[in-house]
This record gives sequence, C-alpha cells and structure tokens, in this order.
Amino acid sequence: MPRGCRGTFKSLLSEGTDVMGHIKNLDIVLRNGGQEAVDAVNRMAADIEAMMPRWIPVGERLPDDYGDVLCWYVDAATGEGHCGFGCCEPNPQTGEREWDIAGVFDQPTHWMPLPEPPA
Repeated sequence: MPRGCRGTFKSLLSEGTDVMGHIKNLDIVLRNGGQEAVDAVNRMAADIEAMMPRWIPVGERLPDDYGDVLCWYVDAATGEGHCGFGCCEPNPQTGEREWDIAGVFDQPTHWMPLPEPPA
C-alpha cells in the first residue's frame, strides 16, 4: 500500500464508512498488476477525502443564514486559535452578514458544518 494511504484506510474504517464495493474493486485490480492497484488506492483516497468535512475559509464562502456551525477564530489578545459554536446572520439594520459566536468578539477565519445529529 502506498505511503499515506494506510492512515486514510484506518480513519475510513473507524468512521464506519461502507467500503465493501471499493475493496471488491481493489481485489480485482490487484490481480491485474501493481500500478493499477496503486492508482486505484489513490483514487479511493481522493474519494474518501472529498467525503470528509473540512474547514472552509470565510473568504471562500459563508454558511447559510442562521445555520449553526463550528467556527475557528484567533483570539486577538493572545494570538491563540480556538474553536467555537456559532452562526452567521444578517444584521437587521445593515443587511450585512455578521458572526454570532457565543461569548466571542473575534471574527472567525474558518467554519465547518456540524455533523448530522444521532438518530
């Protein structure tokens, strides 16, 4: 298995993601040659990475209005990074979107959607 893919497989399995179809395809590819197997693993790793949530820079896009998200911000006083829970909502007077992070006055640099709640 190529370097860097082992951690991806471990995290994939620990997340409980269904990979049986991928494993079946990998088994077929392994029988047909080494480079095909490496290419298949790299494609699977890219697919898995695309499914994983990531921190989204606020300059790239903002969350939906009033949607709760995780926020990453840097404390202006200490320079330390922190994670908080908040939302982005329109200001009633200006219409501009503003962040509301509980007890925090610093602006977030990144945000991430919350996972689905348990069933």
